[in-house]
Amino acid sequence: MNKYDEELQRNIENGLTPTGEASDARIYRTLFKSLSKPPVVNIPLNFADHVVAKVNEQQAQRSSRVFVWHGVGIVMLLLAAVVGFVYSGIKVDTSNFKQLAGIAGLVVFSIVFCGILNIIDRKVVAGKLESQW
Repeated sequence: MNKYDEELQRNIENGLTPTGEASDARIYRTLFKSLSKPPVVNIPLNFADHVVAKVNEQQAQRSSRVFVWHGVGIVMLLLAAVVGFVYSGIKVDTSNFKQLAGIAGLVVFSIVFCGILNIIDRKVVAGKLESQW
Protein backbone atom coordinates (compact mmCIF):
# COMPACT_ATOMS: atom_id res chain seq x y z
CA MET A 1 0.00 0.00 0.00
CA ASN A 2 1.35 3.47 -0.81
CA LYS A 3 1.46 6.45 1.54
CA TYR A 4 -1.65 8.05 0.04
CA ASP A 5 -3.73 4.93 0.71
CA GLU A 6 -2.33 4.58 4.22
CA GLU A 7 -3.12 8.19 5.06
CA LEU A 8 -6.59 7.90 3.58
CA GLN A 9 -7.28 4.75 5.58
CA ARG A 10 -5.93 6.27 8.81
CA ASN A 11 -8.09 9.40 8.41
CA ILE A 12 -11.26 7.37 7.76
CA GLU A 13 -10.55 5.07 10.72
CA ASN A 14 -10.05 8.09 13.01
CA GLY A 15 -13.24 9.77 11.76
CA LEU A 16 -11.39 12.69 10.14
CA THR A 17 -12.27 14.18 6.80
CA PRO A 18 -9.99 12.45 4.33
CA THR A 19 -7.79 14.42 2.01
CA GLY A 20 -7.72 13.45 -1.63
CA GLU A 21 -10.33 12.32 -4.08
CA ALA A 22 -13.87 11.84 -2.79
CA SER A 23 -14.33 8.62 -4.76
CA ASP A 24 -11.38 7.00 -2.98
CA ALA A 25 -12.80 7.99 0.41
CA ARG A 26 -16.22 6.66 -0.58
CA ILE A 27 -14.68 3.35 -1.64
CA TYR A 28 -12.80 3.03 1.65
CA ARG A 29 -15.93 3.85 3.68
CA THR A 30 -17.94 1.25 1.76
CA LEU A 31 -15.18 -1.28 2.27
CA PHE A 32 -14.93 -0.64 6.01
CA LYS A 33 -18.72 -0.80 6.38
CA SER A 34 -18.78 -4.14 4.56
CA LEU A 35 -15.94 -5.52 6.64
CA SER A 36 -17.58 -4.48 9.91
CA LYS A 37 -20.49 -6.88 9.31
CA PRO A 38 -20.03 -10.61 9.79
CA PRO A 39 -20.17 -12.50 6.51
CA VAL A 40 -23.40 -14.23 5.61
CA VAL A 41 -22.55 -17.81 4.83
CA ASN A 42 -25.18 -20.48 4.44
CA ILE A 43 -23.43 -23.75 3.77
CA PRO A 44 -24.80 -27.17 4.63
CA LEU A 45 -23.42 -29.01 7.65
CA ASN A 46 -21.94 -31.75 5.48
CA PHE A 47 -20.13 -29.32 3.17
CA ALA A 48 -16.69 -30.53 4.25
CA ASP A 49 -17.72 -34.13 3.55
CA HIS A 50 -18.77 -33.16 0.03
CA VAL A 51 -15.45 -31.40 -0.57
CA VAL A 52 -13.45 -34.38 0.69
CA ALA A 53 -15.51 -36.77 -1.44
CA LYS A 54 -14.95 -34.61 -4.51
CA VAL A 55 -11.20 -34.44 -3.87
CA ASN A 56 -11.03 -38.21 -3.39
CA GLU A 57 -12.99 -38.74 -6.60
CA GLN A 58 -10.63 -36.46 -8.55
CA GLN A 59 -7.58 -38.21 -7.11
CA ALA A 60 -8.98 -41.60 -8.06
CA GLN A 61 -9.64 -40.41 -11.61
CA ARG A 62 -6.16 -38.92 -11.83
CA SER A 63 -4.46 -42.06 -10.52
CA SER A 64 -6.35 -44.22 -13.00
CA ARG A 65 -5.36 -41.90 -15.85
CA VAL A 66 -1.74 -41.96 -14.71
CA PHE A 67 -1.84 -45.75 -14.59
CA VAL A 68 -3.24 -45.94 -18.12
CA TRP A 69 -0.68 -43.50 -19.51
CA HIS A 70 2.17 -45.36 -17.82
CA GLY A 71 0.91 -48.57 -19.41
CA VAL A 72 0.67 -46.92 -22.83
CA GLY A 73 4.18 -45.54 -22.41
CA ILE A 74 5.64 -48.92 -21.47
CA VAL A 75 3.93 -50.64 -24.40
CA MET A 76 5.19 -47.97 -26.81
CA LEU A 77 8.71 -48.25 -25.38
CA LEU A 78 8.70 -52.03 -25.83
CA LEU A 79 7.30 -51.68 -29.34
CA ALA A 80 10.00 -49.16 -30.25
CA ALA A 81 12.68 -51.46 -28.80
CA VAL A 82 11.42 -54.43 -30.84
CA VAL A 83 11.20 -52.38 -34.04
CA GLY A 84 14.66 -50.93 -33.45
CA PHE A 85 16.06 -54.38 -32.73
CA VAL A 86 14.51 -55.89 -35.86
CA TYR A 87 15.63 -53.09 -38.19
CA SER A 88 19.16 -52.90 -36.72
CA GLY A 89 20.04 -56.36 -38.02
CA ILE A 90 21.81 -57.44 -34.82
CA LYS A 91 22.28 -61.20 -34.53
CA VAL A 92 21.70 -62.59 -31.03
CA ASP A 93 24.16 -65.17 -29.73
CA THR A 94 22.44 -67.16 -26.97
CA SER A 95 25.55 -69.11 -26.00
CA ASN A 96 26.35 -66.46 -23.39
CA PHE A 97 23.13 -67.19 -21.53
CA LYS A 98 24.12 -70.82 -20.95
CA GLN A 99 26.64 -69.65 -18.37
CA LEU A 100 23.83 -68.07 -16.35
CA ALA A 101 22.08 -71.42 -15.87
CA GLY A 102 24.50 -72.31 -13.07
CA ILE A 103 23.58 -69.29 -10.97
CA ALA A 104 19.79 -69.67 -11.02
CA GLY A 105 19.79 -70.27 -7.27
CA LEU A 106 21.68 -67.02 -6.70
CA VAL A 107 19.15 -65.10 -8.78
CA VAL A 108 16.22 -66.59 -6.83
CA PHE A 109 17.96 -65.86 -3.52
CA SER A 110 18.59 -62.24 -4.61
CA ILE A 111 14.95 -61.70 -5.52
CA VAL A 112 13.69 -63.19 -2.24
CA PHE A 113 16.27 -61.25 -0.21
CA CYS A 114 15.27 -57.95 -1.84
CA GLY A 115 11.63 -58.74 -1.10
CA ILE A 116 12.41 -59.41 2.58
CA LEU A 117 14.39 -56.16 2.81
CA ASN A 118 11.46 -54.30 1.29
CA ILE A 119 9.04 -55.75 3.85
CA ILE A 120 11.39 -54.89 6.73
CA ASP A 121 11.80 -51.38 5.36
CA ARG A 122 8.03 -50.86 5.20
CA LYS A 123 7.48 -52.11 8.74
CA VAL A 124 10.43 -50.48 10.52
CA VAL A 125 11.36 -47.33 8.63
CA ALA A 126 7.85 -46.30 7.60
CA GLY A 127 6.65 -46.80 11.19
CA LYS A 128 9.37 -44.49 12.48
CA LEU A 129 8.52 -41.84 9.89
CA GLU A 130 4.82 -41.93 10.81
CA SER A 131 5.63 -41.48 14.49
CA GLN A 132 7.66 -38.34 13.69
CA TRP A 133 4.71 -36.66 12.02
